[in-house]
Amino acid sequence: MLRRVLIGYVVTLSVASCAVYTRAKGDLSVPSSTTVVTSTWRAGGLSTRSTHANSAVPPPPNDPHVVYEVVTGESKLASDPRLVAIALLAGRDGVRARLDGREAIVTVDDLLVRGAYERAFVDPGTGLGFGTDPSVVFPLLAERLGVEVSEVSARAELSRLTFRRIVSPARAPSLPPKLDVTSARDAIAQFSLHLARGVDSTGHYAYLVDATTGRSDGSYNWPRHSGATYFLAQAAHVTGDATVANACKRAAALLRDELFVSCGREKCIAEGGVADLGASALATLAFTEIDAAGLDSGYRPTIRALTSFLRSQQRPDGEMMHFFDRTIDRPIDMQVLYYTGEATFALARAHRVTGDEEALSAAKRALTRLGHSWEFFGSRYYYGEEHWTCQAAAELADRSTDRSALEFCSRWHEYARAIQYGPNETPFDAAGGFGVGPLLPPRITAASSRAEAAGALIDALRRTSPAAPDLPALEEELTKALELVLRLRLGRDVEHLFADPEKAVGRLPGSAVDWRLRIDYEQHAGSALVRWLALHEAKK
Repeated sequence: MLRRVLIGYVVTLSVASCAVYTRAKGDLSVPSSTTVVTSTWRAGGLSTRSTHANSAVPPPPNDPHVVYEVVTGESKLASDPRLVAIALLAGRDGVRARLDGREAIVTVDDLLVRGAYERAFVDPGTGLGFGTDPSVVFPLLAERLGVEVSEVSARAELSRLTFRRIVSPARAPSLPPKLDVTSARDAIAQFSLHLARGVDSTGHYAYLVDATTGRSDGSYNWPRHSGATYFLAQAAHVTGDATVANACKRAAALLRDELFVSCGREKCIAEGGVADLGASALATLAFTEIDAAGLDSGYRPTIRALTSFLRSQQRPDGEMMHFFDRTIDRPIDMQVLYYTGEATFALARAHRVTGDEEALSAAKRALTRLGHSWEFFGSRYYYGEEHWTCQAAAELADRSTDRSALEFCSRWHEYARAIQYGPNETPFDAAGGFGVGPLLPPRITAASSRAEAAGALIDALRRTSPAAPDLPALEEELTKALELVLRLRLGRDVEHLFADPEKAVGRLPGSAVDWRLRIDYEQHAGSALVRWLALHEAKK
């Protein structure tokens, strides 16, 4: 019976998938004449636009505000908004609509500047999405045709268009950098300066900013604040930049002076009635890095107090309780992503600074728990996000005899390499990124966090198992991931779409088409590059 159900499911899914694919895909044809959309952009806004059919592709414009988008392919497109949502290739495709002798084109730049790609279907929990938002595409076409939106979906003839952007020579993309000491140091300096310049006089970061508008959405996250401060301390140590060091101190002082509050008999980092473990763990990590970098040794009492709070949140089996209700002075035994790994890493680092043997003992118990956390049927074929776990395992490699977490991290990276893209496996610039299919642009932070973890594991294996057979594969995984990160920084070729190019060019977005700038994007990438640099220097 089960066999028949499974066969029926596979057949039904295959037929449905083929039907959707056939309707949505369309075969691209090369246009008989070259259509060029000429746009003038100022401060991220469209100023003028004209469309011409030419016999040849024009030379690059001299005016840095002028952009040519050349149509390179065309195919028929169903007018159903749901199919338009899944038919457009993010960052590559736009739409042409013809209706009653009139024509309108929505280009790639139109959709990028409005953040329309990967926004049709959004997961409310993660904020990640899929598909091009038809509520952007159809109103734009309707406005340019001078009709109601309903007329476009009901009567217009739609085509999917692929484009190639041409900008002035001064803004043309340069050759992608190879990962070496110079490019790594330059990127660490660039990422840390971007973060540092966003730290205001109170110590708050410009947490989440839209690159196209330059506006913040007003949200904030204290674990990510602490994580960014950790990276600024690392970067200040590497670069010696006073701007970075001072910003790091302001951000750290905010945690200690404004958010260092009572959690029952302990002290934690919190704002409001419920404290989450991640904020205290990553604040501890930031303070230990500030101490190690020689920026300020005055955080040691705070480190001891936070270490005591982290230990108080540990269950007898080694697991951490991830929240504390400050209104009733009681831990909340609930678990979410990352926090146990972060707390384990923080406890291990705190031991190095304070010599607290109880912190080391708690870290070892938590690490043992983490080392067995994915032992279930099918776990070799699916893993969660474990970059903090692997960094904790590496930190404790010379202080713990339990190798279960390191072995787990080796398996996790074996899984990661299986889903790491090679050249030309997707329509996007995805080589070195991670994903489970060719239709979504890779997330930059997925590459950065896995690179962080790979660097940590390489360091641990070099110290404990220098003949480990997977070291060469790990080193290749790390290099490919970081080279993707370096390539996908926002460049001058798209600066016409930014309200303030100076604050956006060089930043790390969520992906090639998700131009929200969040502080943890550069934190993970920068920390991974710091690890790579240390590995490179240790190998000399």
